[in-house]
Amino acid sequence: MDNPDIFRLIHAVELFTNEIIVRWVNAFDHNIGISPVLVLGELNKKGPQKQLLWLKN
Repeated sequence: MDNPDIFRLIHAVELFTNEIIVRWVNAFDHNIGISPVLVLGELNKKGPQKQLLWLKN
């Protein structure tokens, strides 16, 4: 993998992702991350679940 374009693409995607995470964190008054929101969305969609089921997915 000596193609410098792929590394530039990966770097650009990382920069974009980092910027989006910073904007996400700053958008809320409360200190909440992306992971808890994803968990709450999954629980809302599928209902209560045991933690063991989350580990298997």
